Amino acid sequence: RTTMPPHFVLLRHGQSEANVAKLIVSDPTNGVPRFGLSPQGRVEAERAGESLVLHGHCAGGVGSVAVISSDFKRAYETALAVTAAFGKLPKQPNQPGEIVVHIDQRLRERHFGDFELQGNEHYSQVWDLDKDDAGHTAFNVESVESVCKRASEVVREMTESAARAGIATVILVSHGDTLQILESAWRGMDSREHRSLEPLPTCTPRWMPTPFLGPPA
Repeated sequence: RTTMPPHFVLLRHGQSEANVAKLIVSDPTNGVPRFGLSPQGRVEAERAGESLVLHGHCAGGVGSVAVISSDFKRAYETALAVTAAFGKLPKQPNQPGEIVVHIDQRLRERHFGDFELQGNEHYSQVWDLDKDDAGHTAFNVESVESVCKRASEVVREMTESAARAGIATVILVSHGDTLQILESAWRGMDSREHRSLEPLPTCTPRWMPTPFLGPPA
């Protein structure tokens, strides 16, 4: 078993029904039971799984990969498609038969408050304010600082536990804003600048550098 820190992959969910409808769905009362993947999103998720299976860092197969997902339906369905791809690999002796998707609510979408179930053109109103204040909660949105804190906790905990368990690769399945804010912390950036990063396309794995730097003090 490895004692090295694991490799991390950020994976935004596949195209969702909310994406197609151009709606903001960020409240768990809506996002957990409804607004799963669109037909295109299901294809994207399957292809993402296939591409991850072929990546060198995942060469250890089922026993060396962990998948951690938001509990929102669109993310969870994506995570299941990824694990299904790994499930098609030949099994090695003493390996588990499949990867279990571990749910972590700290990977949920950023809550967009008053804009819930409104058109996605409202995102820009929030992002414009993010540039000046990572702690703002205008329109009753969740602050960048809050998202950064909860998502960073997942990374720090998994870095320790995965190394002890012999996990070489951790796949985090989450949402655009949550992952972009997390990536800004990963690279040691001021989280107010999270929108300066290249947006994560749906179901396009993004491998993170080692180590996790965390937000500036």
